[in-house]
Amino acid sequence: MPLGVIIVLVLAVPVLFNFGKGLIYTLALSKWKTVLFLLSFAFFYIIQPLFLEGVDFYIVPFFTVVGYLAFLLFKLSFPVKSVLTSIGCAFILYLLSLSILPQPIGLIYEPFFIYSLALTVLSVILCYGKRSLLFNCAFSMLVFNTVIVIRGEYNMLFPPEAFSAICLSTLLSYYPVSLIAQNRVTGFKKARIFQTEASESFLITKNKIKKQKKK
Repeated sequence: MPLGVIIVLVLAVPVLFNFGKGLIYTLALSKWKTVLFLLSFAFFYIIQPLFLEGVDFYIVPFFTVVGYLAFLLFKLSFPVKSVLTSIGCAFILYLLSLSILPQPIGLIYEPFFIYSLALTVLSVILCYGKRSLLFNCAFSMLVFNTVIVIRGEYNMLFPPEAFSAICLSTLLSYYPVSLIAQNRVTGFKKARIFQTEASESFLITKNKIKKQKKK
């Protein structure tokens, strides 16, 4: 069973028992839609891919993720920034692919595992929130996988390995991105409080000077 499918099955269990509210919020779906969305991939990858001009095309999970990303795009605070960031990450992954072997070798070497680690680092650096993280990991990998298939460097479009790379990179970078985003918000609030306190103290001092002048 692909690693990505194992991850979504494990994540679906706490959601089913009314846990995992953070995941439900990040996916921007209701509880049951979240469960069905996660569990559906276990079924999608049982279906045999289409074979088109020498390429194994996993058509159902591909268009499911494309449709979901289109939906998620409208839930992002900075959609244009997220799209540009994802395209940039996909380009970096493509540059990385030029320096490593494109095809897996047995159980020892899997290039998509390397891509997922690289995408984890990029997401931690570039993403501004949980939803932007999810969008970035999925869209970057989708674009990258499509590019290497079009260029004839890989013969599977959105295979289980690509889906596993999305799940793994999202899982690994979820907590760091959440922590960074929280610190940014906290820092912004502290800055606003400091500015407010500073302006109030300035007004108090200014009023005292005015009173002294009147005397």
